Amino acid sequence: MATNRPEYRDPKTPRAVKVYTIAQESRYLVVENVPALGLVENLLKLCSSFGPVQSHRLLDDHTSATNYCDVVWIQFATTAAARIAKRTLDDKPFFSNLLRVSYAPEYETVDDLRSKLQERRYSVTQRVSHNRHKDRRQRQQKPSSFTEEKNQPSTMIGPMIPNKASTSTSTSTSTSTSTTTASTPKKRRRI
Repeated sequence: MATNRPEYRDPKTPRAVKVYTIAQESRYLVVENVPALGLVENLLKLCSSFGPVQSHRLLDDHTSATNYCDVVWIQFATTAAARIAKRTLDDKPFFSNLLRVSYAPEYETVDDLRSKLQERRYSVTQRVSHNRHKDRRQRQQKPSSFTEEKNQPSTMIGPMIPNKASTSTSTSTSTSTSTTTASTPKKRRRI
């Protein structure tokens, strides 16, 4: 946080941005600060709304486990479900306690890591190919719209200036006294 920030610019709650790489994200979550009132089933019901929960257990040997607060280890089916659950449940009240949710990549096996990287590679290639096709479609549509605009007469705004190319339209409408305006029609000039 900046120490020289004016008081009116200082936020009420300090915000820190943390970016997780694919190696730090995991389908395993550790949920701390759960009240020790037998609320694990309620927590699992809440977590299952983000994606299927494969397994769970209480971590009694965790450093933040006390007589009043439990620590729960949860395994989701996919990393995407765990990502949504962490983003949603972190610092949310759960039976009057604020939950602290963190990724637990230390519980991953080699197969979990391999499948996580393959899943990420697949999702990135899907996004890139979708964007590439979208750009192609936009490029194919632009030249046709440019040719249509060139064929349409442009709207002119501004005062009329003489045009030396076409004299037939102005000679029929002009009088014989003004020879300069009779020979050249007026053209609008763009501003």
